[in-house]
Amino acid sequence: MTGDPLGVLEAWNLTSPFCNRTGVTRNVTKQRVMSIDLQNLGLEGTIAPHLGNLSFLNYLNLQNNTFFGSMPQEIGQIFRLRTLILGSNQIQGTILPEGFSRLPFFINIQIGLHNISGEIPPSLFKMLPQHSKMGFDASNW
Repeated sequence: MTGDPLGVLEAWNLTSPFCNRTGVTRNVTKQRVMSIDLQNLGLEGTIAPHLGNLSFLNYLNLQNNTFFGSMPQEIGQIFRLRTLILGSNQIQGTILPEGFSRLPFFINIQIGLHNISGEIPPSLFKMLPQHSKMGFDASNW
């Protein structure tokens, strides 16, 4: 992370319980991260590939920040991910890693206002009957 103008991630360190971190929701019984909602916080930087280690994550909202670079391939390993919201960032390259085509429950993709180069993996469209919502608003390909 290269920018956190509101200081919301200052408490995100190895000694703080993840349940007390801004934007994190956990499963109470299993103590697993279920959702991350960091929208509208002015965050800047690349999306961490370590998110791929959050195997119980089902909701990820990074909308309206300044994330740049490409989407980490590791995000495609989060097999419980159901909602991904990335609008109003500066993500470039292939926006959805090939691993997304193997996510059995992925139902909500919202991507908008990006300068995207590259392409969406064709295999993703084979999953369309399983998706309830897919939006690519105002993206510049």
